Amino acid sequence: MKNFIKNPYSLARKGISSLIASESMEATLDKKFKHTTFSKRFWLVNLSLMALAFAVQIASLITAGLMLYHYFGNVPMLLRIPLLLVVVLVIEIIKRIALDDVLKSAFQYREFEHFSFAVSVVFVGISIGISYGGASFVADLMLPEPTEVEPILKSDASIKADYQQQIAAIEQERDTLRATRLYYGKLRHEDQRSIDEHNKSINDLIAQQREELRNLAAANEGLTAEADTATAGLIAAVMKERQTLRQQLEYTVLGFETLLLLCLCFSWWYYDNCRKERLGLEETAAVENEEPTATTAVVTPAVTAAVRGGGVAPVLNQKKIGFIDYQEQPTTEKNGSRTTVEKEVKYTRKCPVCKKGFIHNSWNHTYCTEQCKITAWEERNGKKYTGRTSKKA
Repeated sequence: MKNFIKNPYSLARKGISSLIASESMEATLDKKFKHTTFSKRFWLVNLSLMALAFAVQIASLITAGLMLYHYFGNVPMLLRIPLLLVVVLVIEIIKRIALDDVLKSAFQYREFEHFSFAVSVVFVGISIGISYGGASFVADLMLPEPTEVEPILKSDASIKADYQQQIAAIEQERDTLRATRLYYGKLRHEDQRSIDEHNKSINDLIAQQREELRNLAAANEGLTAEADTATAGLIAAVMKERQTLRQQLEYTVLGFETLLLLCLCFSWWYYDNCRKERLGLEETAAVENEEPTATTAVVTPAVTAAVRGGGVAPVLNQKKIGFIDYQEQPTTEKNGSRTTVEKEVKYTRKCPVCKKGFIHNSWNHTYCTEQCKITAWEERNGKKYTGRTSKKA
């Protein structure tokens, strides 16, 4: 049995495929679990909700405008449109300003503004009221009045023409008989009976004509009644549809106003969290970039070298030649006797954590020690400081 050598090209392809799959997985994991800030995660949601709030605001303006358009029906058209535009815009602007003031007080200052809340409640109620009333006019515009059903009535012209033709033929025959049979102004008894029969036939035809016309009128009245019934049914159906649509639009108006308030609340909550996040990043950067204070022990290269070499490390924070230690109590000699004089230390700043005074070294030197600095950062952010920050985010 022969020994087969593995294909090196196949092995290379497998290795390249494994490398590509591994790199693709690493890139996917980095992309999926990449740390992003709060503002970047929710900016699209905030943008979508603000666009939705804008659409809701436009719908509210339209319904309120329709309500005021019918309310100002007696005002001339040239004055009606500018008047309703001014009224609607004033109501919506005051409502929006009052709501923004209430939400700003709640999210930024953590306070409850009574006056702004009362103004917002009043104008939100007015806006809901006129939009609620405008919904009925929208329903009337969407479902117009039904077309009246016209009955197809039968004409009596054919009946009258038929009977008139028969009556005219009998009358002509009667007149001819009278003209030919008349002798010295008199007719024989046979001729008179024949003429009487013609007259009777004419009267019978007239009676039949009246009966048929009466039946035709009754039939036309039935058709008219059916048409009126159909028209009334259409009107009732349209009114029912209008009522249903009106209720739906009224609920929609209430839902739109509620949705507008929710969108504004989310937007303020989003911006408030973005502000907190920005302040946290700035404070973290300030903690990292702040210079060590005079009371902080700093490990110098000399100390490190001494420890590694086994020698004696220099004393930390030892007094240097040429530098004055204001916290030290100097002694002075006067008239041959040594007298201890306590020098008053003039501190330039006061630590906001431990309430101790210290001399600042730079403009951003706020805390006396590194521990006070970390304690202040933990109190502001509500979490324990581990040395890691979100600057990479």
